[in-house]
Amino acid sequence: MDPITTIATSLAADAVKQIVKLGGREIRKRFKKETPREKALQNAMTAALAQTIQAITTDQTAIGALEKTFRGWLTDEDVADELSVLLSPGTDDEPNKALLIARLEACWEPVGLKDHVTQASVVEALAANLEAAIVLESELRDEINIALLKALTGRADEIASSVKDIKDAIEKTREDLVDRLPPRGTDLLASYLKQICKRCGKLDLSPFDTASADVGAGSKRLDLTDVYIGMNLKGAGEEGRRLMEAKDRAAKEDEPPTVLATFGRQSRMVLLGEPGGGKTTFVKYLSLCLAGVQLDGQTVISSDKENLKDALLSEGWPADRLDLVPVPVILRDLVAWMEKHKSRERRGALFNGYLAHQLKEWNLVGFEDRLQDLIREGRAIILLDGLDEVLAAEEIRRTVIAMIRALPDTSDTCPILVTCRVLDYQEDQNLHLGSEWHPGELDRFTDPQVDRFIEAWFQCNEDWQLEAVTDDTFEDLQRAVRRPGLSELYRKPLLLTVMAIVHTKRGKLPEASVKLYEEIVEILLSRWDEKKTDGEGPGLPKLRDLLNEAGTDAKELLKTIGRVAFEAHKQFSAQEDRDDVQRTTAEIAEIDLQEAIRGLHPHYNRKPATGDDARWAVRVIDMMKRRAGLLNQHKTGIFYFPHRIFQEYLAARHLTSGDFVKAVMELQVERQAWRVVILLAVARLVKVQENNFLPLQLVGRLLQEAGEDPGDDNQARRAWLAGACLLEMGADVVRREPFGPESLAKAATALKTVCQKAQLAPRERAEAAGVLGQLGDDRPGVALNAESLPDIQWVPIPGGPFVMGAEKKNDPDAYKYEAPVFTCKLLVDKPYRISRYPVTVGQFRSFVEDGGYTKDEYWQANPAGLAWRKQNNITGPRVSGPPFEIDNHPQVGVSWYEALAFCNWLSARTGTTVSLPTEAQWERAARGTKGRKYPWGDEFEAFRCNSGESGVGATSAVGIFPEGAAVESGGAIDALAGNV
Repeated sequence: MDPITTIATSLAADAVKQIVKLGGREIRKRFKKETPREKALQNAMTAALAQTIQAITTDQTAIGALEKTFRGWLTDEDVADELSVLLSPGTDDEPNKALLIARLEACWEPVGLKDHVTQASVVEALAANLEAAIVLESELRDEINIALLKALTGRADEIASSVKDIKDAIEKTREDLVDRLPPRGTDLLASYLKQICKRCGKLDLSPFDTASADVGAGSKRLDLTDVYIGMNLKGAGEEGRRLMEAKDRAAKEDEPPTVLATFGRQSRMVLLGEPGGGKTTFVKYLSLCLAGVQLDGQTVISSDKENLKDALLSEGWPADRLDLVPVPVILRDLVAWMEKHKSRERRGALFNGYLAHQLKEWNLVGFEDRLQDLIREGRAIILLDGLDEVLAAEEIRRTVIAMIRALPDTSDTCPILVTCRVLDYQEDQNLHLGSEWHPGELDRFTDPQVDRFIEAWFQCNEDWQLEAVTDDTFEDLQRAVRRPGLSELYRKPLLLTVMAIVHTKRGKLPEASVKLYEEIVEILLSRWDEKKTDGEGPGLPKLRDLLNEAGTDAKELLKTIGRVAFEAHKQFSAQEDRDDVQRTTAEIAEIDLQEAIRGLHPHYNRKPATGDDARWAVRVIDMMKRRAGLLNQHKTGIFYFPHRIFQEYLAARHLTSGDFVKAVMELQVERQAWRVVILLAVARLVKVQENNFLPLQLVGRLLQEAGEDPGDDNQARRAWLAGACLLEMGADVVRREPFGPESLAKAATALKTVCQKAQLAPRERAEAAGVLGQLGDDRPGVALNAESLPDIQWVPIPGGPFVMGAEKKNDPDAYKYEAPVFTCKLLVDKPYRISRYPVTVGQFRSFVEDGGYTKDEYWQANPAGLAWRKQNNITGPRVSGPPFEIDNHPQVGVSWYEALAFCNWLSARTGTTVSLPTEAQWERAARGTKGRKYPWGDEFEAFRCNSGESGVGATSAVGIFPEGAAVESGGAIDALAGNV
């Protein structure tokens, strides 16, 4: 596409949008977005603008001035209003030519233009070219008032002649044109792929656009390929993470598995992830890349920074899958279509019916059969996004899941991906699709991935010249996102993006996450005042004007929205009768929102009305619809928050506005859905309102109901929540408050009981034990003793013969090097002792702080280790981030050399010889004398250890799987299977 046509296309889209918007009801009805008529009008306007600009000048400077001129003129409300009469064939009104010329003069930038180019000549030329272009668009011949269009120029006879010549030329060359066109199916396939690129190619920042320039509009929107960072899957193990983060990484095959590489080897996959973890972005990126590769440079992607084929291959996508046609489907949209059309189709017919609807919306009628052929032949790839967002009635939900399960029947070779939030999939067995579906969970960003994103972000800002970007600002954001209190945010792709936006706008980030949310909410609220959508004119009222009219302000509006968020979250969390509800944002009915906003008006009478209060509320909501902000419209009559965290934060604000403790205790506090809301409320009281009394009062109530010895899971969850509230306050802050130390002690006592009794599901128990670790876990064998040395609990193991080794004939999971099975009599011929728990993070830190990495005497016993430490400048264990670095977790990120130096240090400090266990010693302690397959027996049971099946996804505190302790040690030795 040549530069002039590119400019004209952008101008035409803006102009048509404004003209249709300002037309009457019948015009808007006939020219709905994405209808053939509106597309035809955009095509005609594009051609007319391109011909007009080209006839005036070919000078690049002058073209730039014309672009600015036309953009201001065509999106002026008065100009658009005058031009909208062209879409009313029956009207006798004529466009006000004088006004059009005057408004063009107001926007005029004559840079590089010759004197004979006047505003009047430009209006006439555009009118003539527009009429000629309309003739070529069959959809417009009965829609445009040609007579009024001719009234804009004095060359009607010449125009009519030119139009006739164009029509004759088309008729004469029609056969040649048809012969040159590609087959219809190929043409439609290219159009389909371009639609995919158009819909997936941009990173949607509109809900968070706080930059001083318009990041969310036109050419300044972020290309997804500019900032997309390839994501990894969990389960690679700590060594894989270490390799990924090492400066000089080893061979490619040693890196953690990427999502692309893993899915590339699967035919059916469920991609799991946290909210804002990148699931939808991955679906868009894969769709975009596959479509772009097949279009071979004909894409609508503006970025030239990324070779899409190389990008896919570099992350492990197989070369034989590059020609797959992407079929992305948003499951929430599919459900909305089902409900609107009351579809009774089932299984494969339901999927095909929705595809046909989607293609019709994209103006691709006729492509359905071809797309179905591609799916049946295994030449397509189906990407179903948001299984957890299917919030419809149970019958519809079951129908959607049955449809997904039936898709493999359509094609055995067509790869299919389904995305879902991890907790929903783990806790709701009804969402499981079958054993042939391979689950994989997205990992959070590693530090190198975070740095690559920040670098890409600032490169985009340099390109747009949004801010004065320097190395200092780049490094400042790198440091800022890693501050304590934000660690849970910056590794999540969505929240890292938000933080980058806030930093770009404000030049810094707030110290605490709750203050970050506070700032983002205020920015989103202010967008209803400052940010205008494309084509908006001065006639749309600003938020402050509407609030002033009602005698209220933004503070009161925010309180109202907080109440709406709270009520929405209350209904939202009760949608399913289970303890763990983790879904997307709630849907808020426009009628409920209107009723709440009416309450801000002085004439509010608490009854349905059509008076001043109702009309005012309608205007406020109309403003919300037209400017993306704190609430966005999802579909007609439905609003939602741009991300769940804002729904939760605003609900938390509401909690802190009244009787806080009473309001919290009236909730079902043990439910996961309220946990984040309550913790945000506590953080806001402490860090924004500087109120420590109310959070401590809440902790006291929770601990009272939990008891020191929680007897059931709900009591355990209350103890867990109490501990988490204390963490939000900060242990140092709590200790300075009256009864604070007592609260810390009671919470720790209750949480130790939760660990020892193995209460809660493994994932919840691991999180509760993590809270204990941050509060202070003084269980014997976990922390330090009175001398600030590791409090190792030694378990005696008698010497003597034991069965060692394993063979595949008896154990299918055995490795070759474990054979043969034999009775070992020599390797463990004397008694020895082994620690009850793995060395914890807190215990290993005592070694580091005592100079363990600087004193050579602990390393000299192994010269190779000493040389390795000095050559690589090793000063401590590799940083792994939360939760791997909680004090009561096993230490990870150390090599054999470092572990050996720790033993040498502990031997020197205690006067007792401490060494690493040999293979035989470890196996004897784990398997006993008779060679059990697992420490507890010969059958694997997931609840006994922290393994992949437990769903924890990281290391957990030591000693929280007592059922998995070695039988022959009397349950004294922990983690001989799992958590290592």
